[in-house]
Amino acid sequence: MVKLGVFLVFGAILTSEFLSEDGWAAVAIVAFTLLAARPIAVFLSLAGTRQVDVAGKAFMAWFGPKGVATMTFALFVLGSAAPNAERIAGIAALAVVVSIIVHGFSDHPGAEWMARRGEPEPEGAPAA
Repeated sequence: MVKLGVFLVFGAILTSEFLSEDGWAAVAIVAFTLLAARPIAVFLSLAGTRQVDVAGKAFMAWFGPKGVATMTFALFVLGSAAPNAERIAGIAALAVVVSIIVHGFSDHPGAEWMARRGEPEPEGAPAA
């Protein structure tokens, strides 16, 4: 129920003006977050593990963690008296919207890529 509430309130505040208020600077922050910050954090958090190969780490770095935490954080910031609360919430909202779009287009190819990596080699097939 809490997640549903977060989705409803978050969706209610989204407008094109809210998402585009900071222009290209916000786009750069979102790109850095999705393409560098999150992958680096995931790879660092999984450093030393032998249970997940590099491809698995890359898959997790691209698709997770999910945006519900970001939406909740944005709503808390928006409801606070923090300086630039609207700006912070707007950038977080843009990150969630962009994430939904790019991860939505790449989820099926990503899942197929991981499935192919897990398939055993057919008997008699030449080694790669």
